[in-house]
Amino acid sequence: MSRFFHVLLSILSIAISLGISEALYAASTYHPVAAVKGTSGALFLLTTEGTVLAVNLNLPAGQIVGSFKLAVAGAPTDMAYGIVGAKEMLFIACNDAVGGKVLGKVYAFTTDGHLIGSWVIFNHTVAGLTYDAPNQTVYFTSGDSPEVYRILSQPHAQPQFVGEVIGSKRLGTVAVDSAHQQLYVSDVSQGAVFSMRLNGPHV
Repeated sequence: MSRFFHVLLSILSIAISLGISEALYAASTYHPVAAVKGTSGALFLLTTEGTVLAVNLNLPAGQIVGSFKLAVAGAPTDMAYGIVGAKEMLFIACNDAVGGKVLGKVYAFTTDGHLIGSWVIFNHTVAGLTYDAPNQTVYFTSGDSPEVYRILSQPHAQPQFVGEVIGSKRLGTVAVDSAHQQLYVSDVSQGAVFSMRLNGPHV
């Protein structure tokens, strides 16, 4: 099942629990590629149109209470939510091509659309990303290699190579288990999920 349908099912389940809602309207009007829930009860939707929608799940109708356009180049692929310091952040992955060369990009936005930071990964696309809250770290996967990278939430931090997922062919989404220092990484070409240890031999 594609990521679009996974996201659509999550939106539909929320819509059913709330009755007829704007979350359902958003799912039918836009083409969502990722959905994340914030600590304040908001659901953030990332769409292929390059729009982020904020849906307030605490309101009776699940109303859309905000939105912003990504004023950046590239096609969005995934999104993660995290709190850095005391600020709510959305980390968004995009892919672009310049002069025939592929550029994977990770952007950090506030939830009201202010661009805080950006990072470029040359010659690789970015498939998925996740936020490790206790360690204030973004992990992301390459969509055209078995490689995993990280970005520390520090001034002037640059993407760092973490390791390769042995046996994988084309990485997709990623989730982090902070307590056990493990990543769970999907392989979209094999329909498999790999575990990757962060504090020892990787796989």
